[in-house]
Amino acid sequence: MEQSERNLVKQASIEYARKIFCVETMMQRFHRIAGRIEPCRPRLSIGIKQSLIAHIVRLKSFKDS
Repeated sequence: MEQSERNLVKQASIEYARKIFCVETMMQRFHRIAGRIEPCRPRLSIGIKQSLIAHIVRLKSFKDS
């Protein structure tokens, strides 16, 4: 292999390594950001939860009869 071919292969491998590094860096950033985002769910108070459960039980018993 000639010197110029070796240089081209070396440059190509360096460029490939740079691209891999950039992709890995972007993925790490994405995972850091995605880890901070939590799904927002409304929190129900105990009274509302109990009311909903009671309502569901009533509907279920009405459906069964």
